[in-house]
Amino acid sequence: MSDSKYSCKDWKNYKAGVVSPKISLFNYLECNDAILINTINSGKGYWQDVPENKIRKNTYDNVYRYWFIKKSDIPVLLPVSRKEYLESLLEFYEREELYLPKSTNYEEKSNEGRQKYFGDLPAVLANKKALVNDVLRNKSSEWLSEQAVVNFQEDSYQNQKQKLPEYSSDFTFRTFYDSSEKGARALYQYNPAYFAATKQNMADPELITIAFRYVPMPAHLKLIDNFTNNFDADGWKRILMPVGEGQGTKKQKSPGRGF
Repeated sequence: MSDSKYSCKDWKNYKAGVVSPKISLFNYLECNDAILINTINSGKGYWQDVPENKIRKNTYDNVYRYWFIKKSDIPVLLPVSRKEYLESLLEFYEREELYLPKSTNYEEKSNEGRQKYFGDLPAVLANKKALVNDVLRNKSSEWLSEQAVVNFQEDSYQNQKQKLPEYSSDFTFRTFYDSSEKGARALYQYNPAYFAATKQNMADPELITIAFRYVPMPAHLKLIDNFTNNFDADGWKRILMPVGEGQGTKKQKSPGRGF
């Protein structure tokens, strides 16, 4: 459904080829790396895709080191609460009621095929809603305020194990997971306050990611260490600042040495 008009907030006024805001569920991000999230939100230090203790020295294995240049101290990413996730599921189910009966998979199947792959569609969707509403109704506000950690791999396995209909059982809520479990992922969302506080021309950058690829050989390590030790974060940050606040313009030379 993510590519259909029903994934858009204002699906009734959807126009092909025009970028439209999506419903909440399609805007969430998965991440199970607290160091990466902290690096993005703080704009300090760097994140590396291979931890130092797992790098094989004197090899030509590629390693990537990333810096994230921000405009302000406001975090870029916020955790999605359990309540937010559950409410976004209810919104998704409402769209499924519109989308699934009109989907190609549904229309091209016989009545027998529809029963096999979709089940009793109204009943299936009603059950999915009931499961979510039961949790929202019976869990404490403290529990609901905790970060949502999901495991689609485990959910899919349980769907198959219980022989649930293939096309209508997606996002059937079961439970929230612990981030240490295999396949579990914590959910995040973009922070509107960060973009509202720095909003300029739509073409202006809001966040810059700088990546340096190296291999753990002596000459390459010397280069990456020099880059890391002399990285001019403040110089790069000036590129993000609005023109007229004493900061750089698009014609400004690249800040820092060696860029």
